[in-house]
Amino acid sequence: MKNGSLMSWIKLAGSVVLIGLAGIVAVVCLIGSGMTACSYAGSRTENVMATIHVGDTRESVIAKMGTPSDIEPPFAKYGRYDAQKCQGECVERLWYEHRLCLDETWSVELDKSNNVIATGHVVSP
Repeated sequence: MKNGSLMSWIKLAGSVVLIGLAGIVAVVCLIGSGMTACSYAGSRTENVMATIHVGDTRESVIAKMGTPSDIEPPFAKYGRYDAQKCQGECVERLWYEHRLCLDETWSVELDKSNNVIATGHVVSP
């Protein structure tokens, strides 16, 4: 092998290694920033949920939390997160999911007067 072609091969191999390392660093940074964004979004929602209390109105919940991701009607089992149906005093359950963290969600149960009777937080294993 000539000296010039050996040097070209070494440069090419070095470039491939550097590109591979840059790719690995980029993936690690993306995963890390995703976890950070997920943690931030979760703590923000947790802080807002802490201001929602039994007796609050449906309108005040939506004003604080925004439009629910889903609304569970009475006696319908919402199998994604809760094994128990919205029943008894519960006539509607509002679900709030994260777009970044699909393994975590919050719920607000309402009675027939559209007042909060319970809140919940579910983290999927």
